[in-house]
Amino acid sequence: MARNTVKLPSFSNVSKGNTATLDLPLGRTYDTIYVKYAGITPAQIKYIVVEVNGKPILTFKDGKALADYNKRYGRNVVAGVLDFHFKRPEMKTLAESRLFSLGTATAQGSPAIQNVTIRMDIDAAAAAPVLEATAIQSNPTVIRLLTKVKNFPVSLNAGVTEVDNIPRPTGARIAAIHVVTEATIEKLEVELDSIKLYEVDKTLGEKIQVDNGRKPQNGQITADFILEGDVLQAIPMAGSQDFRVRIFADNATPAGSSATVVVEYFDGLAGI
Repeated sequence: MARNTVKLPSFSNVSKGNTATLDLPLGRTYDTIYVKYAGITPAQIKYIVVEVNGKPILTFKDGKALADYNKRYGRNVVAGVLDFHFKRPEMKTLAESRLFSLGTATAQGSPAIQNVTIRMDIDAAAAAPVLEATAIQSNPTVIRLLTKVKNFPVSLNAGVTEVDNIPRPTGARIAAIHVVTEATIEKLEVELDSIKLYEVDKTLGEKIQVDNGRKPQNGQITADFILEGDVLQAIPMAGSQDFRVRIFADNATPAGSSATVVVEYFDGLAGI
């Protein structure tokens, strides 16, 4: 059956200071969801979460963070629309791209899908918020592989800050690591079981990413392991004993500067 583009049910509680909620109809597979917004700025759409069976799979600080995430992958971002790309268009094959589509069907041997929900907090300063969602759907499938976006706050100091407590769920892979901060970051290292997987300064790292179709965004530095659009190039966590990220900040960085390590996992529903 061809893909269909349909309007979704209305969000509930779309008002200042409340949490707007959208429960997705189950059965079909969601490739992309577009949320049109008015009477509110992206920065006023806070703590955006997509949940499956009450389990967060995508989490973004606000609408700007979601937009920057999409821009980095070269996805078309326009004012007035928030995009949720479950199908990953940057993968090299159509089969791999569709592997990440959000299936909501239930079949024997697969997790039973009870609910899929999008939540977002509406800032009390919003003028007159309006939200309206539309989805591109495809044939019913079960959940196969999910992109999970997780946020881990850290404090930075001048020089090297080492982060060694990023979760390593068995069965998951890490596709990319983004460090989001207002501090000036010069270099990023990623190490798995004492083997350096990424050791690149910001300027060269961004050049390599642009060479591969990425569009680096201000205020972040990224280690991207799927530049060739290959699922299997994401870092497998199975059997790993140690995983750490080293963040090299400018010498003028104030002690305790805030940052968020945003990790993109490829994982099943039951994982992290």
